[in-house]
Amino acid sequence: MSDRAQTDLPTCADSSDDRPFCEAPFRKLLVAGDKQAYLCCWAPQAIGDLTQQTSEEAWNSSRAQDFRASIHDGTFRYCDRGLCPWLQADRLPRRSEVADPYLAGLIASGATEISAGFSELLLGYDRSCNLACPSCRPGLHSAGGDELDQILAVHENVVGDRLQNLHGLEKLFVSVDGDAFTSRVYRDLLFEMKAADFPELRIRIMTNGLLFTPRMWERLAGIRDCIKEVVISIDAATPETYEIVRKGGSFAVVLENLRFLGKLYRDGRLAGLSITFVVQRVNYREMRPFAELGASIPCGVTFIKMMNPGHIPLGEFVHDPAHPEHADLLETLKDPILRTSSVNVDAFADLLAVR
Repeated sequence: MSDRAQTDLPTCADSSDDRPFCEAPFRKLLVAGDKQAYLCCWAPQAIGDLTQQTSEEAWNSSRAQDFRASIHDGTFRYCDRGLCPWLQADRLPRRSEVADPYLAGLIASGATEISAGFSELLLGYDRSCNLACPSCRPGLHSAGGDELDQILAVHENVVGDRLQNLHGLEKLFVSVDGDAFTSRVYRDLLFEMKAADFPELRIRIMTNGLLFTPRMWERLAGIRDCIKEVVISIDAATPETYEIVRKGGSFAVVLENLRFLGKLYRDGRLAGLSITFVVQRVNYREMRPFAELGASIPCGVTFIKMMNPGHIPLGEFVHDPAHPEHADLLETLKDPILRTSSVNVDAFADLLAVR
């Protein structure tokens, strides 16, 4: 990944262009559980196969360049508008509003091949998890055998020899699929990294929170100065619902660890802390108490639309207008607590004007 400052791009965009612009495909590379590379968490089309290509090859593949062209021309034809919270809430900046010289230069040139490389890397190629959440997977999953060998091969490709591919990164997300600490691959990576080697890196830990104990925080001593944000997926506000949506977990343990992380956040040891909630039929009535839980820590709260990985019955998708409880969800979304600054319901902006 080369230095962005060396790019030979113009440094201004058309001040009259009011089309939206998304920076994600010009900065982010996500390697998902299917070992495919993507330019966004919400993009359905892969840009490369990391079992066959290097991350650098995928980054500027023909499909990657087509994706970026769709941002430049304003069609966003490869984006899932039904899931992307930025498109749902119309929160993307207009091209004329982009002040960052690097991005403004890309807009002015219409560049689709990005020699500067990705500055944000999202790890999701190990789906190992200590929970069997129905919204995510039909059962527990722990990588082993041939699958683990493949994961390790992809991991070596992504992080490079002696972690060389991580140098120059601005942000590292661990993990967008599976659990950051259940995965031996991700856990060992975090234990191996040293903050002194990555002075500019910001790490976001994404986990179900069950293993993020005070002892784990101590074991992360080498890299924890780089850990700036923590996102805990919980999906429930009561033990009863948690047992349904987070099979195999303990609501009490999650709350204990969340309170510990909350203290780190209040003490300035973390720059950001948030909890997430995938909205589905069995839990949408707990959106208000979940927002209250966030306020009690305090931390940010994000509500997410449930995606369908293929095994979820259609009756769980309460955000579908055809669902018999859809009207009740709309009433729930009107709750004033969901409009507070610490709560993000942008994913549901198509259902209700909540911004």
